[in-house]
Amino acid sequence: MSYHKNILIYDNQIDGHHLEYIHHLYKGAQSRTEFNFIFVIPESFLKIKNQLEWKQVDNIQFVFIKEKDIYLNENIFLRSYKISKYVKSVAKVNNVSDVFFITLMTLLPSIIFFFNSKIKVSGIIYQIYLYRWSKASIFIKLQDIFKYIILTKSTFFKSLFILNDSGSADYLNKIFKTTRFKYLPDPFIPLPTNKLQNLRNKLQIPHNKKIILHFGAIAERKGSLNILKSINSLSENDLLNFTFIFAGRVDNNIKDEFYKIYSQIKKKTQVFVFDEFCEYEFISSLCFTCDFILIPYLVTANSSGVLGYAAQFNKPVVAPRNGLLGKLIKKYKLGVLLSSSSIKSIKSFLLSINDHNIDVKSYYLEGRTVSNFNNKIFEQFHV
Repeated sequence: MSYHKNILIYDNQIDGHHLEYIHHLYKGAQSRTEFNFIFVIPESFLKIKNQLEWKQVDNIQFVFIKEKDIYLNENIFLRSYKISKYVKSVAKVNNVSDVFFITLMTLLPSIIFFFNSKIKVSGIIYQIYLYRWSKASIFIKLQDIFKYIILTKSTFFKSLFILNDSGSADYLNKIFKTTRFKYLPDPFIPLPTNKLQNLRNKLQIPHNKKIILHFGAIAERKGSLNILKSINSLSENDLLNFTFIFAGRVDNNIKDEFYKIYSQIKKKTQVFVFDEFCEYEFISSLCFTCDFILIPYLVTANSSGVLGYAAQFNKPVVAPRNGLLGKLIKKYKLGVLLSSSSIKSIKSFLLSINDHNIDVKSYYLEGRTVSNFNNKIFEQFHV
């Protein structure tokens, strides 16, 4: 079979939303038989692929990235240089016409040294600099300007997808006098409910206790340490009516500090830590069981997939009021807005938790479908 184009889809991460997005695109690629797709993803995918179904088809192939070629721990310039060089080499071998990056900004600024107009580049932008501009340092502002000049002036860039914020896509097009920025809905697939169970009995959580859930990547940038520190700053008496659940792999960079604080707070209150890749059925039951989902992210210039899961189970999220994250929570009435992601703000929420009676509706989910997500991405390859 001959194909109209060879398209490379790249991601050097496999945790969190990355696996989900790869799966969405994989399913979308199955029906686009006029194209040949090369998915370039980490070799660690093989260990967790059974979480989802991957139907074998003729127009899709995998190229697995070795651990030594991931480069997540490099500084921004060296990382972008090595990733750009690696992707260009794979694209050349496979005679690729288009490259789609599930995380586009990791390629900047060094991508300009490796690509030209013969190969078109597109990808997803998560952190929207507009939301951090007022508080950013001069150095960060100059970096942002430089990156966006590259994005809008380089001839090889085709589509720049702004995740979950149509207003920013329109505004960026106006600022930079382009049409490259496009709104991309954050796709939502309901968590499975066929094995749904209330975990209170299984975990022996008294019915009078408020269950606070924090799940996904357990990392400093997610505010995970600030949650622990805020709990630790409260007295046993303050914590009498709480149970805390942390579900997800604890990042190696914070593991020692995380468990040090955990060893202290477990003496004061009921707390569970599931330090592992949690299956979707388990996350489903956790969301169903909990009272609040705590996401005090340090970076709020991007959205979060947690919003969809919270809306599915009508559970309020608790997050900082600033940035895109706060904007979405306020617009769709999804939960409680903190003054910041600080220890003090989290502590204040916990002490006033009985004041927050929120009826979360699911209309946030409207239009945020996988088919809309895929159609937005794949339609560009016809041009």
